Amino acid sequence: MSKEEFEQKLAKRSVPLKEMMSVVEKRVGKLEESMGDAKDDNA
Repeated sequence: MSKEEFEQKLAKRSVPLKEMMSVVEKRVGKLEESMGDAKDDNA
């Protein structure tokens, strides 16, 4: 899939890209927190 095709698919979706990104950022933040906790447990 080309980048253009990917962007067109995103544009067709009902969820705005900004909302998608904020959800992704929150999930990444939680992942980083849990990974940090795991590192602390192994210390």
